[in-house]
Amino acid sequence: MAWRGTSPDGELKQPGTYTGYQPSHVSDDGVLVGSASNGPLDEGGVPVIWRFTR
Repeated sequence: MAWRGTSPDGELKQPGTYTGYQPSHVSDDGVLVGSASNGPLDEGGVPVIWRFTR
């Protein structure tokens, strides 16, 4: 779930075929960065960028 302020604003789209993914940082312009993996996320993964669009 992505949030804008204190309100839910929608779901993050699954990046490709990766089954696990999580955001870790967000910028002022609505860009979220995180990682995705087909294994445990605490063992690493590939970088992912989500951009907020309406």
